[in-house]
Amino acid sequence: MSSTQLERPLPQAFESERILLGVFLADPQKNAHLLGDLRDTDFFDMRHRLIFQALCALVGRGNGCDLLLLDDELRRTGTIANAGGTAYIADLLNLTPAWLNIEGNIRLVRDSAMRRRLLFTFDELAQRVFEAELTPAELLDRAGERVSDLVREIVESADGGTPWREAATKLLSSLEERSGIRVRTGISKLDRATGGFRAGELIVVCAETGVGKTLLAQQIRRRACADGWHALFASGEMSASQLTARELASGAQVAAWKLRQPERISPEEWKRLVAAAVEECNLCRVLDGELNVSRIRQAARRVKKSERGLGLIVLDYDELIQAEGETEFEQQQALARSAKSVAVELAVPVILISQLRKPVSGEDAARPTLSRLYGSSAKVKHASAVVYIDRPFVRKLSGDEVAANLFLLKNRFGPAGKIPVSFDRHNLRFEDAPAKDSKTSQEQSELWGDASRPNEGNN
Repeated sequence: MSSTQLERPLPQAFESERILLGVFLADPQKNAHLLGDLRDTDFFDMRHRLIFQALCALVGRGNGCDLLLLDDELRRTGTIANAGGTAYIADLLNLTPAWLNIEGNIRLVRDSAMRRRLLFTFDELAQRVFEAELTPAELLDRAGERVSDLVREIVESADGGTPWREAATKLLSSLEERSGIRVRTGISKLDRATGGFRAGELIVVCAETGVGKTLLAQQIRRRACADGWHALFASGEMSASQLTARELASGAQVAAWKLRQPERISPEEWKRLVAAAVEECNLCRVLDGELNVSRIRQAARRVKKSERGLGLIVLDYDELIQAEGETEFEQQQALARSAKSVAVELAVPVILISQLRKPVSGEDAARPTLSRLYGSSAKVKHASAVVYIDRPFVRKLSGDEVAANLFLLKNRFGPAGKIPVSFDRHNLRFEDAPAKDSKTSQEQSELWGDASRPNEGNN
């Protein structure tokens, strides 16, 4: 820029630039539209700008395009070194997994370029003000012209949306193929009400402390894993070892407290623990320690790009994950938006575990509402489903330890309401509760569907 220097770095979308170049190189014919959707000045990194220019030149001459032709073109123009060299260009092909959101990356690159043009435009106008070569009226006229040009450019490049017929065709195609992620909980009425958690959805699970939010999330993770959808479990509350201890104790039928007192584990119990450890998934991942949105997003992208893939993200829990914002409420809003953004970008469901505003009692416990959710506005708005867990024994420290209820407080694609369940203290999991009488059974069947029917498989 000119003598007016910016303290902050210029807006850029470095990774998105690399991704789009790699996508084009991987399949030039299929992704030819990229050359029309972008221009060389949209690329901030000079290497990427030179590569894009070479691609446009090759396609313009009708020579076709691949890695070797691109390398030859850059050598012909003497720009191969400034474009990063052969190794850098070849590495672009490693950025093209099928799940990539091409439209989203185009938008990021173009938005960053427009922000740079805005900065350059206003910096130039500021310099003319100081130079005093033009009158104020002339300066305002010049500013109006430049801003009008930018507005026109934005309008011309704006996303026009998806035609309804195209959206309908894509939907029917996916239904016919029965493809896509479908994460179930193992609780039949909840699964039938939601139809399973799908790609791009945010699911909020909330409860009081100690009720079993993390246990339910772990249960969903295990079910998803069994169905072939591997998870990234981001825990700011417990370490990987602590999370694993619960699952090993349950799988080995060993009292959980014994894993904190290993001297009391019998040889037979130790054998069962070893066998349970062998059965643990080597593809699901735990991200523990200090958590922030950036760290989680980067880890999720790495797992998604790997051969093992990614089918679910669990964030445990909201108040322990750092997010932007001056106040805690602003941070909660930012986290909810980021969680939904990650779900859409990576095409996976995201489960966000959340606390309540304050302990519930009396009518609040019997009829919980969305207003009890901490930072409810942003979370409720972005969530496809909100599941509240209640175990009266935990609230009252007396009564039936098995009795529990799930309240589906929001369900964007189906019914909401109360789902009676039971809590298995030995296996640390929530299960279907048997109907108490025929009337209750009929009412529940009408609301949630026939729970006696087996859940469909992955397909």
